[in-house]
Amino acid sequence: MKSYYIESIDLWVLSINSVIDGKTRNAIAESFKRKSDKIHDVVVVDATVAPIEIIPESKDRSVFKTTAKTLM
Repeated sequence: MKSYYIESIDLWVLSINSVIDGKTRNAIAESFKRKSDKIHDVVVVDATVAPIEIIPESKDRSVFKTTAKTLM
């Protein structure tokens, strides 16, 4: 699992390589939120959204970008 923080919208994005169901996704997000009182919101991204990549812009900021596969 990789995690990225998007500072401009105060959001943590957790990227998981496998496919998980909604209940598991919510449990992971809630567990991650409980670890820190500073986290505003958490989104869990799994393999079902494979065309989306989270590419770090810098040490503490990230952006969403589509892969070249979606453009072909």
